[in-house]
Amino acid sequence: MSTFKYLPLAIAIVTSVGCSSDKVKEVEVIKEVEVIKEVEVIKEVEVIKEVEVIKEVEVIKEVEVMKEVISGRANQGGVVLTFDDGHCVDSWVEHAHLFEEHGATATLYVSKYNSDMTANLLDLQSRGFEIAHHTTYHANAVEWAEKEGVESWLSGAVLNSLTTMRNDGLNVTAFAFPFGAYNLELSEALSAEFTSVRGYLTPKTESLRFATQSDGYFYNGIGIDSAYFEPQERVFGAMERAMKTGRDLVLVGHCIVEGEVTDRWQTPTSTLLKIFEHAKKIGMEFKTMNQLK
Repeated sequence: MSTFKYLPLAIAIVTSVGCSSDKVKEVEVIKEVEVIKEVEVIKEVEVIKEVEVIKEVEVIKEVEVMKEVISGRANQGGVVLTFDDGHCVDSWVEHAHLFEEHGATATLYVSKYNSDMTANLLDLQSRGFEIAHHTTYHANAVEWAEKEGVESWLSGAVLNSLTTMRNDGLNVTAFAFPFGAYNLELSEALSAEFTSVRGYLTPKTESLRFATQSDGYFYNGIGIDSAYFEPQERVFGAMERAMKTGRDLVLVGHCIVEGEVTDRWQTPTSTLLKIFEHAKKIGMEFKTMNQLK
């Protein structure tokens, strides 16, 4: 009988406890909702901050682009005609008058220098052409350095003939890698002797913008020999972009020939005349490598 007597009280206690448990759960749910809301608010704030950062980055990028354009425009965009290889010296002398007749000049990179070249090179230098260095043996610099080391290459392929050229009265401050083969280590190794170093691109390169992007020391040039000067519109387009942005465009040829070419590494005079005419049309000046900033 006593069990039945206290049963309602037990039920009441259980019910009471059950109600208390439900309230606790409700409180926990409310707290979870509040936490979720706080997290959402934090996420919204973070998103806003991210958007602000993105906008700031975009503004910074726009400012940097503007600075680049303004900086470029402060410099009169020019075209730098360069020609490589010691065996081409006679062809440069023969056609120097074409440059002079069109108010142009060029930087001439000499490889395999010897005393037979000295008089002609001094004459060209006196007429406003820049004489530059293209190594002693025209060997692949990267392959040499990998086999013998950078110091061996620097001494054997550069410094010995460079000293001779300077002693002969040639003001050599620019260097170009044969075959356009180079790496950062080789480029940096030359910085004590040269104010500029040049690599090599061709008009078949996907973007010719690389030929107008420089750190003021290393430059890439676009090939204009018979093997590469097609289509000429790409080269002319690169000239126009350089002119508009105040940048300097470097062009690379080898031996200059009149009439039909007999080798793919020759620049016909017809190509030179087209470049002279297009530069005049857009008001673009000719520079040498030692005139670049």
